[in-house]
Amino acid sequence: MKAETRALGNVLLEHHVKVRRAPGTTLADHEVQKLVLEYSTLCERAGVPWLTRSVGVFLGELASWCSSNKFPPLNSLAVNAETRLPGDGYYNAEQCKKWPTEVRACLTFPSYPAKMP
Repeated sequence: MKAETRALGNVLLEHHVKVRRAPGTTLADHEVQKLVLEYSTLCERAGVPWLTRSVGVFLGELASWCSSNKFPPLNSLAVNAETRLPGDGYYNAEQCKKWPTEVRACLTFPSYPAKMP
């Protein structure tokens, strides 16, 4: 796994701890929009601000890691600042086909590790 992927993943894991909801919680669209993290903020917090426009490659690698560990896609928490949705590349990543469902699964998943391996 690339160092950038680890850095982004760790920021998303920290963010998840702050915004996680109890399993079985029903989240309306407006609630989800308040809980996601913009690409620019994600990249800044990860110390890789130059990746804002090309972060998809690393988020795809993170999606593969989640899939291999049977976790909901943590990358679903990362969105475009204007649309508040993931970019088109999201749907090319492993297990990333229905963002509204996947981001909700992520937000209510209780078992991510504290840090990336």
